[in-house]
Amino acid sequence: MGWRPVHRLRKTATEDDGIPDPAFADLIDLGADTLAAILLERAATDGDLLDRLRLTVAARTGPDCFASAVAGRIQALANDDTFYRWDEAATMATRIDDLRHAIADELLEQAPQRAADLLGALVKTSDTNMEQVDDSSGVVGAAYDEAIDAWGAAWAAVPARDPDMLAALVLEQVHTDDYGVKRNVITAFSDALEPAGLEALRRLIESELANANPNAGPYQQQTLRLALRQVADGLGDVDGFIAAVEADGQAVHQAVEIAVRLVGANRPQAALDWLDRSNPAEWDMGRTADIRVAALLALDQTEEAQTVRWRQATEGLNIDHYRAFIAAEPASRHSAARNSASSAALAHSDAEGALEFLFHLPDLDAAECLVIDRYRDFDGAAYYTLQPLAARLENDRPLASALLYRILAEAILDARRSPAYHHAADYLCIAAQLATRLADWHGHEHHDAFMDRLREVHRRKTAFWPALAAAEQNVSRPAC
Repeated sequence: MGWRPVHRLRKTATEDDGIPDPAFADLIDLGADTLAAILLERAATDGDLLDRLRLTVAARTGPDCFASAVAGRIQALANDDTFYRWDEAATMATRIDDLRHAIADELLEQAPQRAADLLGALVKTSDTNMEQVDDSSGVVGAAYDEAIDAWGAAWAAVPARDPDMLAALVLEQVHTDDYGVKRNVITAFSDALEPAGLEALRRLIESELANANPNAGPYQQQTLRLALRQVADGLGDVDGFIAAVEADGQAVHQAVEIAVRLVGANRPQAALDWLDRSNPAEWDMGRTADIRVAALLALDQTEEAQTVRWRQATEGLNIDHYRAFIAAEPASRHSAARNSASSAALAHSDAEGALEFLFHLPDLDAAECLVIDRYRDFDGAAYYTLQPLAARLENDRPLASALLYRILAEAILDARRSPAYHHAADYLCIAAQLATRLADWHGHEHHDAFMDRLREVHRRKTAFWPALAAAEQNVSRPAC
């Protein structure tokens, strides 16, 4: 039965007990009788494994028996009144995933209608199960998302399906989505609904909106208008999408989304008009520029497209836009453009973003200057950017690398992040090794002076100094 992923075997002893994990061939050599005995012994105390074995055996007996077994497991999931804490949510998510895989892998091809009904029952368990889990990690919601996608795919495999019935079924899910797990149900069912079903669904939604109780509050109407947007997307109806957005009073907020669809519909001038009305968030500026460039190129306005790319490269520190700009410029202009881009990055207020941009440009000389000249502008909390860049500078630019490691270590100590003290210790040990290669500190503290100051400022962090001493044992020179 191929619907369960294979995980690395966990050892019951320590990881360094010297006993290697068994290979597939080793298990085959044990023989069926031995493996069956081991499985049954473990299943006696592992309900999830017992369920899996039951479904595996049922799958060999034909679709009727298998469907009955799966239905029983879905009912058990629905009846489960256990509350799952955040660290237990993965258990529920795994049960949902296992049932989805079982239905899709073992039943869908033979009995698509039955598979669709079972997946529908599985999705319906979300109506109660989401009340009984702390899904702050999102794993249960993600499991239901995939179940809904599988449900839509199963209905698409059902021959001679009734579009009106299916439209009513989908609308019911829109109405019962109290936890947001069914928010993409229309998209998931688009292939199954086909144009006739999507049009039927649109008529149902429009009828409900026309007859809505004006005193019922805005939430239900907003939900239905959002559903109209998804229906329009399913039909490829850009004007329908725009009408739904405007009816919801979201035209300006959704202007970028409208422009995306207009570019896809080969209406670039209309897309530009909507982009001019947009007010995108800072994190969405790169995508907005992509759409504008696509629209300008469709209108053969290459120079204007290059202007947008350059602005995003130098103001937004977007390396992809820089590369696209360079690709469209003659080779004779590449060097000047690179120098201008480096200068813009060096003057940019976002020190971490500028450093990353210079690395990808690449201009490591400018990157080194940025670190040395603007050492205090860097935020060590951005370790996901600074740590790999510090490592890449170690060989050829030891001062810049050492300064970045200092920034990272000080950020951990300043924030009192005791679980990360061992990282700070490692950073300081690397900085100490780099210091042996330096003669000119360009006005920055020598490593010994830096460590004296660090010891004074953080002398009360008694958990850190033993961590540093332990890290020093793994290097040739102490950090202090």
